[in-house]
Amino acid sequence: MSEFKYQPMFEHGVDTTEYELVSKDYVRTIECDGRKILKVEPEGLTLLAKRAFEDVSFFLRASHLQKLANILADPEATDNDKFVAHTMLMNQVVAAEGELPTCQDTGTAIAIGKKGENVWTGVDDAEYISKGVYQTYAERNLRYSQAVAQKAQSQAQVGVKQSELAAAEATLKQKFSSFDGAKKRFERAK
Repeated sequence: MSEFKYQPMFEHGVDTTEYELVSKDYVRTIECDGRKILKVEPEGLTLLAKRAFEDVSFFLRASHLQKLANILADPEATDNDKFVAHTMLMNQVVAAEGELPTCQDTGTAIAIGKKGENVWTGVDDAEYISKGVYQTYAERNLRYSQAVAQKAQSQAQVGVKQSELAAAEATLKQKFSSFDGAKKRFERAK
């Protein structure tokens, strides 16, 4: 057998994303056992989630907009390519006004977060992230609905209460919150 060698599953290149400071509030550095720890207050999680869902619903990154603009200037682009790029740019102008989102199908909110061991919150992160998502749906023009299949060729809109936005995530978390619960589910899968 070959020797063990760890390799990260998803290796990324250089991060060229242009980040924007959302707030200096709600975060501070503390020291514990000689290590610097980033302490994030729960309100910081809510603010960050709210801002992230606002940004993703109403704006595209400058690099994405540039790619669309490049299509318009590309002599090899087809008329259809240019039409689609132009339409997307015009849609983005409307969305950037903040009234109508980039995509009208905003019925599903999925938030995935990753933090290292040197980031402390002291709370159930999912609750405060869900609160930020809830605030975005409540305060901005985003739909609270899902399309569900009725028959092979038809669908219907199903209203979702604002308080149910994170129901699936909370249910999943509850089901796998303990070692015994997770162990039982893995044993059943065998």
